[in-house]
Amino acid sequence: MSHSREFFDLQRASLAVDIFSSEPDLRDVAIEAISTAAIPWNCSNALIEAARAQAIRCVLSGSSPSNEIIDQLRLHVFDRKRDALHAMAKVCTFGTSAIDRARWRKLDISEFTWMSIGKPLCDFDHDALDGLVFSLGDGFSGNFPGRQYGCRCWGAPVIVF
Repeated sequence: MSHSREFFDLQRASLAVDIFSSEPDLRDVAIEAISTAAIPWNCSNALIEAARAQAIRCVLSGSSPSNEIIDQLRLHVFDRKRDALHAMAKVCTFGTSAIDRARWRKLDISEFTWMSIGKPLCDFDHDALDGLVFSLGDGFSGNFPGRQYGCRCWGAPVIVF
């Protein structure tokens, strides 16, 4: 099983309980995050928009991307199917990360710890941010883990007892 498929299987499991029926505002959070994220693919805007729509469907339903979109991405953007799956996982992460932050705000969590996965798995040099605590409102200079295309870092909520 490829790492990207594992990501989608984990994502599907994490959304097994339909959070959108109990927290319908999170649908809009995910849609907004995916719709506005910068996607640096060298292809037509129509294909990027189709990938966005597919990512929204995946996040909202907990499903994997369709073979159609993966084949189109492989044909026009990526050399391998695995790279196309990984790219879709990156786009889905925009939505799931935004959902996490929205849920933390509802729980009055105001800070998070940046958790870096490190190079070469993260396309950015975020090792210096690993373990640092940031405001949920500001992040690191307005940036949040998983918000940049290619960043596989994540945030851990700081829970004060």
